[in-house]
Amino acid sequence: MTKLIIVRHAQSLANKAEVFIGHKDMDLTDVGHEQARLLGEYLVEKAYPIDVIYSSDLLRPYHTIEPYAKAVGMDIIKDKGLREIFAGEWEGHKYVDLLHLFPENYYAWLHDIGNCQCNGGESTKDLYERINSTVDKIAERHDGQTVLIATHATPLRCLYARVRGVGTDGMKDIKWCENTAINIFEYSSGVLEAIELNICEHLGSLRTDLPSTV
Repeated sequence: MTKLIIVRHAQSLANKAEVFIGHKDMDLTDVGHEQARLLGEYLVEKAYPIDVIYSSDLLRPYHTIEPYAKAVGMDIIKDKGLREIFAGEWEGHKYVDLLHLFPENYYAWLHDIGNCQCNGGESTKDLYERINSTVDKIAERHDGQTVLIATHATPLRCLYARVRGVGTDGMKDIKWCENTAINIFEYSSGVLEAIELNICEHLGSLRTDLPSTV
């Protein structure tokens, strides 16, 4: 059995500007860096027996987990499989503009996200397969250990759908994970189980989330 502690990145510049980014690389806000600091302190305080750290190779998750990694003197392994959905032509547009620019597909994103295709980018089904395959490989590589992973909002929504047994068709009924939230899973023999999701007690008044337009 592998324990997986999976966190969503802290508030990014794109989150604050309400801009849709997938693979576009934008860093954290000042609030996001503070959230990352609080996350690191919390993980140290809880003394989770973390054996290895992985992150999406993009700045926002990497810098979210970096304060903890520095505090405990561990390296961070970058893995492109942990990236956010590739949004294609949506990348860099404000959320409020996407419904006018790409009405059919962005409407699907808002109302049936599991059956959505980003124009010129990945479908949510593609992402679902990618993130679950990546997480399974990491878990199997570190069987018997505790792994800390930093990733993004849509990958975590896919993982939530998996552990609830609803697949991509049921993703529309699952809420977004908050910035810098901690999610604890256990993996054994191909089965991923949720232990505790969307833990935010370490953030206090600094909790932030995606707006209703995404």
